[in-house]
Amino acid sequence: MGTTSYHHSPGILHLQAISGPPLAPLAIPSGKPAVIGRQATTADIVLAGDLSVSRNHATVFSRGGTWLICDIGSKHGTYLNGVRIPPHELAPIRDGDFIRIGPWTFHVGGRPVTSPRLLTTNDDIQSSANRVRRLPDHEFSLKVRERLELLIDAAGTIAASSTIEGLAHAALDAVIGATPYPRAAFIRRVHSGEFDAQSRVEVIASRIQNMPDSPPGEFDSFSLTVLRAADDGKVVVLDGGPGEIPPGQSLIDLRIQHALCAPILVDGVPCAYLYLDARKHESAAGVPLSGSSADDAPAFCVAIARVCGLAMAKLNRAALDIRRQELEKDLQAARAAQNMLMPAAQGTLGPFDYAVRSCPGRLVAGDLFHASVLPDGRVAVMIGDVAGKGIGAGILMAGTQAHLAASLTHHADPARAVQEANRFVSIHGEPGRIVSLLLAIIDPASGEMTFVDAGHGYWLVRTPGSLPRRVPCQGGPPIGTERDTAYVNEHVPFGPGSSLIAFSDGLAEQPGPDGTRFGIERVCEVCKRADDPDRIVDALLTELRTFAGGGHLDDDVTIAALRRADS
Repeated sequence: MGTTSYHHSPGILHLQAISGPPLAPLAIPSGKPAVIGRQATTADIVLAGDLSVSRNHATVFSRGGTWLICDIGSKHGTYLNGVRIPPHELAPIRDGDFIRIGPWTFHVGGRPVTSPRLLTTNDDIQSSANRVRRLPDHEFSLKVRERLELLIDAAGTIAASSTIEGLAHAALDAVIGATPYPRAAFIRRVHSGEFDAQSRVEVIASRIQNMPDSPPGEFDSFSLTVLRAADDGKVVVLDGGPGEIPPGQSLIDLRIQHALCAPILVDGVPCAYLYLDARKHESAAGVPLSGSSADDAPAFCVAIARVCGLAMAKLNRAALDIRRQELEKDLQAARAAQNMLMPAAQGTLGPFDYAVRSCPGRLVAGDLFHASVLPDGRVAVMIGDVAGKGIGAGILMAGTQAHLAASLTHHADPARAVQEANRFVSIHGEPGRIVSLLLAIIDPASGEMTFVDAGHGYWLVRTPGSLPRRVPCQGGPPIGTERDTAYVNEHVPFGPGSSLIAFSDGLAEQPGPDGTRFGIERVCEVCKRADDPDRIVDALLTELRTFAGGGHLDDDVTIAALRRADS
């Protein structure tokens, strides 16, 4: 039966500081990007007191169930699993990752899931602590030189490994062959904080003498004392005590007579361990744990651990490159789908002139826009935003847009069309995929706009002689939130000269260099200075890029303006 490791929940990113100044565990919600930095007035997560942390250092956020981190131009860099993230580029975060910002290293973790390779540590602190000793560095140099040939052979095999499993097996082959310990395991921590009685470790590979392919279940426990002592980055040994072990002590004292643990460091943090031991019956059977081979074992194991650390850092760099390549490939496909469905940048629909601009951000968030003349002469306009990123969001965006357009050709009822699309998304969409939407039908004959706002909210109406304003409305939840939601039609006057300005959340929520948001109030101010649809959308884009400091946009931005031009 599998035991427990930890993953962050889809809605919350859990970060535990495992090195650096004391810091409470962090739980970051997925609602909006969180800025990490030194400046309390602009950062959502404040890392104060160390100048190696920039005022606004990095941002983390969730899109479509995937957590991402982005260094926002920090001076000293943001590191993921020991690899520096290029400034302003996105890197996906996964469970078990290590994030370093300044002096802090954070371990990513959270809710329990099942894995067959996870085993528990044994709580032997009271009975074994006085037998554990850390070895000083000066004991290693001579002994390592004596084993140089073995070390070189092992280093070559470890460095050539393309997977963590291959690396682990190569390391265990070396330590089992060069030390007297009959048992060895390559284990990885899956928890944050110190080792305790509830700690779990993931067994990447294990060896028992004469059982080269021993399953993890054959190595069913590890000394908590040894792992805790090794967690400060030094190799430790557990020495056998003299005489009989008195009854009543823990199972670990009854079985483990000798143990050795060499931490494997990546970016200065223990992320895995070479763990070796000899159990009571194995020692009694004549396992020689004294003499030159036993004396050399710590030095040899610490050298192998250092080689493993370098190899793991290389694997981490390759893995991060693959993550980023997969993300970029996903985003390119989504952008292609989005561009294919986007109408011409400007045009005329009956008595209405319109203009639309769509600019890609670092993520494709599934922005949708559609405008068309219905068979009865009314004009339909829709703008929305799919929660999530990448090809999944792009597919849902395309399906939702097609479903709405088809519904409107049959009955031209906004509320009914949104209800039908809501059922479609609820049935066919992935869990957590929702679509915010404004669907409006403008009737030139009645001078009225009938609309449904399904959790969107990013739109303004301007009538002749007035300023752009938000329209109070009942609205409803985003599409896909609840399958049986009943949406209702609402109405606003839309006579000659009236304009509709609608946009995606990427415009209003774009942060500036100081962390403040562009905001709807700024949209209203810009729209005061322009009247023509082309000028409105271009002025908003120009203002947005200036506000963002000329850098990347965090999200896709779609801006549309439609004006009734007849008199």
